[in-house]
Amino acid sequence: MKQLLLKISRITAGVICIIIGVIGGFIPILQGWVFILLGLGLLSKDIPYVAKKRDQLKEWLEEKKRKKQERESATHKTDEKSTKTSRPIID
Repeated sequence: MKQLLLKISRITAGVICIIIGVIGGFIPILQGWVFILLGLGLLSKDIPYVAKKRDQLKEWLEEKKRKKQERESATHKTDEKSTKTSRPIID
């Protein structure tokens, strides 16, 4: 009984947070994305589809972060090479 009550409470709170988040997308005072993420986090505990999508989003974000770090390190290496091979300017 207690588990069922917790599950219903989490689902209700998650749906309310998502609704507030959607409303917050139209009202500049509220930060809608925060409530949407909170609501999805709450729903992912009890709804397998949302949990699956959350995991896919995590993987996608980690992949983007890894690619960004690779690009930055490649750019940094290129900058180091160009400064080593440049000639000094003589007036």
